[in-house]
Amino acid sequence: MAQYVGMMATIADAEALGVSLVWGTCDTVALDSQGVIQRIHGLKLRAPRSWIEERLAGRMAERPRVLMWVKGHDRVEGNEAADSERGSIEETY
Repeated sequence: MAQYVGMMATIADAEALGVSLVWGTCDTVALDSQGVIQRIHGLKLRAPRSWIEERLAGRMAERPRVLMWVKGHDRVEGNEAADSERGSIEETY
């Protein structure tokens, strides 16, 4: 399913939209973007600031959802070091 996100959209916007699309069919999403996870977590504390965040907030209000962080860097030295410091994260929204 293709969806236009706009000329000013960022990679994080596309990843956040992807989470909302997957949450439409299942309750658990695993991704390697700490920034997107923090953005989604922030929706528990503040109002949405974009149509993508509004869509995520709507999905979160429907029923409990799980968002998991997974190590996503292989053989990229600096990123592997950062990943190993974080361990794994799983949170229910």
